[in-house]
Amino acid sequence: MAEPNPYAPGDIPRFLAGRDNELARIEVVLDRVADGGPAGAPLAFVAPRGLGKTSLLRSAEDLALPKGYAVAWLPCVKGQPVLADLVSAVERGLDQVDITPGTALPRWESLRLEVGGHGLRASSEWVRRKEDETSPGRVLATQDLLRSASRTVRGRGGAGLLLCLDELHAPALGETGVLLNALQALAHERDLNPLVVLGAGLPSTPGHLTSAATFAERWEYAELPALDAGASARALVEPAADAEVRWSAAGLGLAESYANGYPYLLQLVGAAAWDVAQPSRGEEIRAPHTEEGWQVAQARLRTLFQGRWDAATAGEQAFLTAMAAAGVPSVPRATVAAALGVPTSSISQTRASLINKGIIARAGHGQLEFTLPGFAEHVREVTGEGG
Repeated sequence: MAEPNPYAPGDIPRFLAGRDNELARIEVVLDRVADGGPAGAPLAFVAPRGLGKTSLLRSAEDLALPKGYAVAWLPCVKGQPVLADLVSAVERGLDQVDITPGTALPRWESLRLEVGGHGLRASSEWVRRKEDETSPGRVLATQDLLRSASRTVRGRGGAGLLLCLDELHAPALGETGVLLNALQALAHERDLNPLVVLGAGLPSTPGHLTSAATFAERWEYAELPALDAGASARALVEPAADAEVRWSAAGLGLAESYANGYPYLLQLVGAAAWDVAQPSRGEEIRAPHTEEGWQVAQARLRTLFQGRWDAATAGEQAFLTAMAAAGVPSVPRATVAAALGVPTSSISQTRASLINKGIIARAGHGQLEFTLPGFAEHVREVTGEGG
């Protein structure tokens, strides 16, 4: 009987490979705050899509809960305010550790935020108000929310509050500025507030946050790299081993070459090869399974690639076409500019926009690359360039 597929493309993987250094760094901060020390500056992990930023934050949550933290998980939404969702996230985090938010946050009603339940009230008028978005009252109320929540957890015998901010490149600047100002104010009394702040976002995150509040440049930003060969192998082998299924050396090597170190692609090719092989305990996933599975996975990738292409403006599509036509993994900016018939300085804005969208990335001085393997081929297919 075939074993259930252990891979989860687009979801949180069962086994997080290749992020031991990042998790160790997070654990040091969690332990230091739990012992009464300061958290230090907020830490944000930045990378293009497909490199496992959200999975890393979820693993941080898994580390924090057994240590006695309440975890407030806040997924930011493009162009949308964040404060009402912050209230809900803190409520859920306190619920996790059996603390009634209404008793933990005695002054939060002053915000007049109606998020429902637990004694926290608010008005949609307050949430949607555009004028004076970073007024001192809003900053102080947000500061009080986080201070009260983190201290209440500590007062009940826990470690503190972990605030996880996902998609940090996305939220509206106004309320992002309120949140950043509140965090900055709390930093001046960090020894008294057991609060740890972690974030994740696209490479545009530092610029986005700094636009909301200039002192966000003092956050710590850590770039997530693609996985090396050893970590890529573990990402495929470990989930299969839990089901007593093996990968042949050839099958594993093919899967690694297709994925090129991208966690999302490793999960995708792993899932597809598993579906083809339908292995039972003691069986093996071999090269033919991987090859056939990868062909099936191409259909899913084409949908993803087409979405990226459609999200690009006409000028950005011309830029991508020039990159793809170069036919090499790392494309010099000068090559793109020459193909477009413009000076190198003229492509800076388009280049920055595509990096911010997570479609391309810097690949060394003056070099650019696509963030997912196979996208260049898709662009050439769509445009008819390069044969």
